[in-house]
Amino acid sequence: NLPPNIHKVLTGLQQKTDIPVVFPSRLPTPPAHTAYYVSTEVTKRGYTIYVDSSKDCHGVHSCNIGMIKAETGANPVIYYDMQNQELTKSVILNQNRKGYFTPGHPMGDYWPTRLVWRDKNILYTIIWQLKPQSEQVDIIAMADSFYKTR
Repeated sequence: NLPPNIHKVLTGLQQKTDIPVVFPSRLPTPPAHTAYYVSTEVTKRGYTIYVDSSKDCHGVHSCNIGMIKAETGANPVIYYDMQNQELTKSVILNQNRKGYFTPGHPMGDYWPTRLVWRDKNILYTIIWQLKPQSEQVDIIAMADSFYKTR
């Protein structure tokens, strides 16, 4: 269920950045009648890969399904709810890597599920629209699948 042009997009992105370009080999099944469209953005510190439900979305909130981000010099962010309770919790990913999982939650707007972890000096982030009942399992499986493709 990977986007049809993903290898071409990732190859093009790698030519624009010194950071290793990675993408999960496993994505959650998109909702019925939804295709994945991919676009990228490069910054001084890294890159973002947007996965959207429409071709011309380019990460806009209303049509974005998720994103993969890699950046140097960044640190994980711990999120809190309106009662100042910590939403983010540490999790163990494969190869004994430590990650930080934040469930999808409403706060003024809806914040999708997110998982961050560090690999060497790069902070990786996956932000994805997931079903609440399986969001932690699904996003950890996505992160773990990064390392099955290398």
